[in-house]
Amino acid sequence: MSDQPRPETGIPGANTALEDPRPTRGRRRSPQLVLSCAGAACLLSSWFGLLLVVRGLVVPLPLLAMFLIAAALTLARCRPIPRKTERRVIAAVGVLTLVAAAPSVAGAVVGITTYELHPSASPQDCRVVVEEHHFFWTSGGEFHVLRGETGIARRVAEFVTDDGEVPFTDGTADLTWYGEEASVSGPLRHPRDEEIDVHC
Repeated sequence: MSDQPRPETGIPGANTALEDPRPTRGRRRSPQLVLSCAGAACLLSSWFGLLLVVRGLVVPLPLLAMFLIAAALTLARCRPIPRKTERRVIAAVGVLTLVAAAPSVAGAVVGITTYELHPSASPQDCRVVVEEHHFFWTSGGEFHVLRGETGIARRVAEFVTDDGEVPFTDGTADLTWYGEEASVSGPLRHPRDEEIDVHC
C-alpha cells in the first residue's frame, strides 16, 4: 500500500506543497521585527560601554534604541503582521527595550548625563569621548575612545569625583596626549584609586 502513487489534486502547486513539510522555511522576516531586534542590540551594546559618534556628535545608543523600537511599533500598527509569533516577539522586545532604555535617555535629556568629544587628538587621530553623570553629590564618568570623528567609541576607563563635580563640563579637568596615550589632570580619580589609563 505504501508503494501506491500519491493522488493528483488537479491544483497547480498543490502536490509540491504536500511534499514539502516546511513550506514557510526561507520566509523573510518583517521590517518591524528587524527594527525591534536592532533596537534591542543597540541597548545591549550600550551596556558594554559603546557609543555612536557621527561627525563629532555623540548619539547615546539607548536613545537610538528607543527610536528604532518606536519605528517598529509604529510600522506594526500601520502594517499589521499576519504571523502571531512575530507580533508577540515585537511587542515583548519593544516593551522591554523601552523600559530598560528609559532611565538612560531621561538622564541625557535632563542633563544628568552629558557627552563631549574632547577637541584634542593623538598623532594617529585617536579621540576621546568624555561621559559625565551626576546626581546630587554623586558624580563620575567614563572615557571612550575612537579613531576620527565618526564611528563606535568603546569604553576604556572610568572616574569618580567629589561633591557632585563635573570637571570636564566645568572646565576644571583636561587631558593631554603623549603619543597614543592620554594623561588626565583635574579633580577626578579612578574608582579603585588606580591610574586612569586612556589609550587607543
